[in-house]
Amino acid sequence: MNRIHGNLKRVFSFLAVFSVLTVNGAAVFAAPQNICRVILPLQSSFCVIEDDITVNGYLPQYLDALAQYLPYADTTFTYSFANYHDAAAMLERGEAEFMFFPANASDGFLTLPQPLGISTYVLCTDIDSAFLYEDFFSFGGMNVGFTDASALNLFSSYARENGFLYTAIKYNTPSSAAKALEHGSVDALLIEKHLCTETQKVISSELSCNMQLMAAEGSHRLVSLFSDAQTKLLLHNPSLVSSLLLRAFNDKGVNIALSKEETNYVSSLPVLRVACPENNSPMTYFDGVNCRGAFVELMEYISAASSLKFEFCHTANTNTAIGMLQNGTADLLLGVYSSPRIAQNENIILTDTIAQTSIAVVGSSITALNAPHLVALPHDADILGLLLGELYPTWKFRYYTDTPACLNAVLAKEADLAAWDNALTAYAIDASSDESLNVAFTDSRDIGVSIGVYPGAPQLLVSVLNKAIYSISSADYNECLSHNTLSSLWPYHYTPQLRAAGILLIIAVLVALVLFLRSLYMRTYRDPLTHLMNNSYLLSRGPKFQKKPNSAIVILDIVQFKRVNASYGIDVGDRVLTFVAKSVSRIGDSHAISARIIADKFAVVTRYSSMDALMSNIRTAMNNALTYTEGSISTFLRYNIGVCVLESGEPFSHFVNMADAARKNAPTSDDGIGLYTHAIREKVKREKEIEDRAKSALDEGEFQVFYQPKFNPKSGGVAGAEALCRRNIPDFGSIAPAEFIPIFERNGFVTKLDFYMLSNVCRLIRQMLDAGVKPCLFSVNQSRLHLSDPMYMTKLLNVTKKYDVDPSYIELEITEYSFEDSIAAFSLLSKVKDAGFKLSIDDFGSGFSSLNMLRAIPLDYIKIDKNFLLESRTSERTKIIIGQIIKMAKSLNISTVCEGVETQEQAEFLTEMDCDAIQGFYFERPMSEKSFIKKYFPDMQRGEEKS
Repeated sequence: MNRIHGNLKRVFSFLAVFSVLTVNGAAVFAAPQNICRVILPLQSSFCVIEDDITVNGYLPQYLDALAQYLPYADTTFTYSFANYHDAAAMLERGEAEFMFFPANASDGFLTLPQPLGISTYVLCTDIDSAFLYEDFFSFGGMNVGFTDASALNLFSSYARENGFLYTAIKYNTPSSAAKALEHGSVDALLIEKHLCTETQKVISSELSCNMQLMAAEGSHRLVSLFSDAQTKLLLHNPSLVSSLLLRAFNDKGVNIALSKEETNYVSSLPVLRVACPENNSPMTYFDGVNCRGAFVELMEYISAASSLKFEFCHTANTNTAIGMLQNGTADLLLGVYSSPRIAQNENIILTDTIAQTSIAVVGSSITALNAPHLVALPHDADILGLLLGELYPTWKFRYYTDTPACLNAVLAKEADLAAWDNALTAYAIDASSDESLNVAFTDSRDIGVSIGVYPGAPQLLVSVLNKAIYSISSADYNECLSHNTLSSLWPYHYTPQLRAAGILLIIAVLVALVLFLRSLYMRTYRDPLTHLMNNSYLLSRGPKFQKKPNSAIVILDIVQFKRVNASYGIDVGDRVLTFVAKSVSRIGDSHAISARIIADKFAVVTRYSSMDALMSNIRTAMNNALTYTEGSISTFLRYNIGVCVLESGEPFSHFVNMADAARKNAPTSDDGIGLYTHAIREKVKREKEIEDRAKSALDEGEFQVFYQPKFNPKSGGVAGAEALCRRNIPDFGSIAPAEFIPIFERNGFVTKLDFYMLSNVCRLIRQMLDAGVKPCLFSVNQSRLHLSDPMYMTKLLNVTKKYDVDPSYIELEITEYSFEDSIAAFSLLSKVKDAGFKLSIDDFGSGFSSLNMLRAIPLDYIKIDKNFLLESRTSERTKIIIGQIIKMAKSLNISTVCEGVETQEQAEFLTEMDCDAIQGFYFERPMSEKSFIKKYFPDMQRGEEKS
């Protein structure tokens, strides 16, 4: 009866606390919001994007819980995505408060005291492939697909340590990498462990790194507030992190195929005897007939994965079970802490970790934790003593036979506190009749639990067990644990008092449900910044408009909005978005849906009386948002707007894409509004066909290298040549680079095309050297996408080494716009320069960072934007600017090139300005490789004829 009343007290205490929280919760909804901006990796399983905009998953859920313990209870979080280097730059510029990435102490960021998780990567391949687990000899020369640069850094160290070489191939998404493995484009994938599927097998050990919230230097106050909140959250809800991780990484386990030797070994083994300590409930216990518990159930998964067979025998405690291993009466032991010290002292072998637990400290009357205390520990848990001794050096430890003995020691005042692993806490306290026991705290550091194996066991047995352990998913473990903990919490008959408590609990849950649904609706369907609806709502409600006549979708964005952020800061940028959102909400009729899709892109779904009336409505609404003024800030805003009529028969998302296509074509219209037409439909279709044929076009030689010479304006000699890509498709005819390059920039194929061009240039240089002809300097265009590839430098050198070409013959030409979002690119290009390549910036003066680049990058050449040359015909000011650019470059030992020279007047002007090289149709159009050699390197052609 005492236990029933004790449980009733817990229920009523919960209701009292809950009622306070619900009242406070209602107030929170009405409070103003404090925004904390967090940058996330481009690909991470710690967060997911739902419906293209809503961020959910482990980290957002953890931060929402953490916000309850911050000084400002209304703190909300917004999320953006970037690679590590860009995120670091944004953090340093004050464009975000935190970034969530693998911690790198060398970068000098401030971090919270507790890591927020571990990213675990593995190398996996097709389940039917010939690769075996850590068969490093066969790994040599394999093609490895990857999406995460952090994973590649770990794998590079792993490859060096184990002495094999590989080629890394970057993919934008895990799904595209998986398709590459399926089609044989790569031999293996480097992915997060939980992404492995049933058709794949793991062939490497785990590669792990801690994930951290990091803030910029100088953010000590911010980090202190979050650190305090993290400590409070840990004390109030110690199991939150583990429960969120289980929910987020609820994977299906992974397959690790056994080798032929291992398969034969398993088939020769008898049934293995497994010792199960009775004192480790609910992980292992004896019900009077059978051994039971979470670990016993996990062994069923191991048996299914490995074909090993087990029989279980109960024993009093872990020490007795260790003795059974040592005297040969048992083969395996369940539930040994993964401590090398235990393995060494007891002369047993430990498998890899089968589960994770943490420390719980329990006491009857708990005083200050920093004071000296005598702590009772189970005899087999000396690792807990080591960890607690690090936290509290004044504590002393006394060891008892098992967990009940530790509890009795506290109740008998023999010890102040008792400690054991956290999985036993609720069970142990519930098993005691003393209601004064409380949890003092739990330590967040995970402790591994392994399977003990008898001394001298063959390595084959340990290997098979470890591979089977890999097949156990977090969902499997969570299910086994819940089976054996929740089932024992309420083993009583229900009294009238308990039924009454149950009714009150149901009422409280209903109140919580109402508040939760309200919060869920606001978070799920409202954009927190602009208070418009979000993309989730648009996609869920938009299809209803397709059933109504005269309905359309409008998509718009702000032209070059990132320059607003760059010029005035993110806070002003956010206020500009709110300002624009008010005008967006005026588009359409009273039933229209106005939404912020993502960043500066908005959408409206509405009915209209006529298309002319809708166009007029759009112009009127957006004309009110052409100038944003705030204090001394006044900035003019322009918009690209696309409109598409909704019809039945196609998914709603199809019309969203069509309106977006019209938006992209809007700059060519008079008023910035593009209506989706047949012409745009044909253009989209053509772009799709070009995109689909890209790989086969590369393989079939549809891309050709043309060369346009550069000339010394004084001597008239060839100063170099630019390699230009041309494409000729049998069904399409000739396609201009201006058409296919933007498409390939969007899908990432341009990086492959760039290396195709570089390879052809290196091949030509090698032919020149072999013919005894000194090559000129060849410039090759490089996409901005290379600057986020950690393997870019390696790939460049691989090409030059293949053809045995000195990098100094090659000029890598990168547009100025490549650096608007990536300060880290400066460091990468400095390394490329150190490797011997020449560097040039194309379209110099067309962006906003020209002077910064001259300061930060060791350039060899700058290529003046040809638009300056066009304006120089009529503008004396432009001529002065060109002259000053050339003069400044020379003082920095940087050569200048001017392209687009079409007239004698322009050539004479540049010669007068002392420009180092000029290029354009006035001198020579781009020509085929054969024509280029014939005209400018005739000695090479004669050498080939003689040979």
